[in-house]
Amino acid sequence: MPYQANLWLMNDLHRRIVAAAHQFSDYEVLLRPTRRHVFMRNYKLPPDTAVSEFFRPCFAILARTADPDKKPCLVIETEDPGDVMKTLYDEHGVLWVLIEQDQNRFVLKCKHGGTQLRVEETMGSLFKLLCAPLAWFERKVSFPQGSYVHSHSERILREAVKSLSPSYRIGIHHQVPLSYVLGYKDDLTPDEIRLLGTEVDAVITQSYDADPDGAVILPIRLDLHDAHRTNSTVQQKDKAIQLLCSRHEVPLLVVEPNDTDGYEFKCEKLKLPNGQATNLDSQEWAGALAPFLGAAIRYAGRSF
Repeated sequence: MPYQANLWLMNDLHRRIVAAAHQFSDYEVLLRPTRRHVFMRNYKLPPDTAVSEFFRPCFAILARTADPDKKPCLVIETEDPGDVMKTLYDEHGVLWVLIEQDQNRFVLKCKHGGTQLRVEETMGSLFKLLCAPLAWFERKVSFPQGSYVHSHSERILREAVKSLSPSYRIGIHHQVPLSYVLGYKDDLTPDEIRLLGTEVDAVITQSYDADPDGAVILPIRLDLHDAHRTNSTVQQKDKAIQLLCSRHEVPLLVVEPNDTDGYEFKCEKLKLPNGQATNLDSQEWAGALAPFLGAAIRYAGRSF
C-alpha cells in the first residue's frame, strides 16, 4: 500500500478557518501546535494536577508575521478543550476562541477577562468571525505569553523555508506532537504510544492554495544539542522515534552538527545524499533543504 501522508485539514470548517486566516496580511497561522507553549516558557501545571489536554494540540494559533518568536496572539479551537483547560486559559488571560459549525451557521465563542463574545456567520466566510477577537488583541486588551519558535536554529529554518516557499508553495509549523505527524495508527505498542506526545521541532506542509487538505510533507527534528550525542536516555528516545517513523514510512528529516562545525541534513526514507550547510545561514540551509523538499512533496503524492 502506498504511503499516505497525515492530513491536518479534515473538514470544511478547518479549511474555512485557514482560508480566513490567510486574509490577514499581518498574521500567519500555525497548525496543530501543542497547547503548553501557549503559556510562558517552562510553565508547569500546579502540583497534583493532571491535564492531558495541556500536552495536546489546539487546532491553530495566529501569530504576527513579523514576530520571530511566533507568540500566540489568538488560540483557535475547533473542539471543546475541556473545563480544566478552559479554566487554565481564563486564569492566565489567554485569548482563545472556539469555532463550531451548527448546520448552516458558523459560531465563534470567546470569553476573556469576564467578557463573553458570540458571533454567528451564515454566509460562509469566517474572516469577520476572526476579526472580532483579534480586535481585542490589537487594542492591547490581551497579551501573548508563550512562543512557538524557541531557538536561533528554528528561526534560520523558518527563513530558509520562507525563501523556498515561492518555488515549493510551502509553510512551516512548530512544536507539533508526533501523533499529528503519524496520524492515527492502530498497531502501536505501549512504548510507541508514549512517544506520541513528543514534539517535532518543525513540520512543513504545502500552502493552503497548493494543498487544501494540509498533508504533512516533511517533519524536521533539529538534533543540535549535545544531549542528542552524549545522553543515553535522549539517544534511546531519538532512535525510538526514528524507528517508529520508519516503520510507518514517514520521511523524518534530522539536522545534526557534522564534524566540521557545520550541519548535516539526513532523511533515510527519501534515499537522498545527506545535505550540508557550513553555518547558520538561511540561504545555506535553504540549499541543503531544497532537494529533500522536492522529494518529500513527490513522496506524499503532491506536486509543486
